[in-house]
Amino acid sequence: MKINMIHTIASQEILQLYVNTFNAEPWNEKWTLETANMRINDYLKNPMAMAYEGQLDGKCVGFLMGYSTSFLGMREFYIEDFVITTELQRMGLGTEMLSFVQKDLSNRGINSITLLTEKELPSEKFYHKNGFNTNPNLIFMAKRF
Repeated sequence: MKINMIHTIASQEILQLYVNTFNAEPWNEKWTLETANMRINDYLKNPMAMAYEGQLDGKCVGFLMGYSTSFLGMREFYIEDFVITTELQRMGLGTEMLSFVQKDLSNRGINSITLLTEKELPSEKFYHKNGFNTNPNLIFMAKRF
């Protein structure tokens, strides 16, 4: 897989990958190309945002975006979204892409990755398999109004 960093707006191919992936099992969300475009391209305007595209045979098959920040004197990267096309999941492409991103972040002086994911979904198992740990001292809180 070829992995490139994205510095400008997301392509139609990335938007379609995002919509197809998050509208499918197990998320079953209601993304459109317009809402995906708003989320991703608004996000990429953040000066600390970093995004990567994975291509296989010239076709977009993966997308990872997040941002870097400082925490207690260390640089960390927070993964906001990470998708691999549904039909190619569980074939090692996610692990390959995550490994590439880790090396790139390390070269940039970033030595920690954090993220949120839902419990008991395939993504939780994926991250555990790739060396991530659940922090029992943290809880996720939200308020809708």
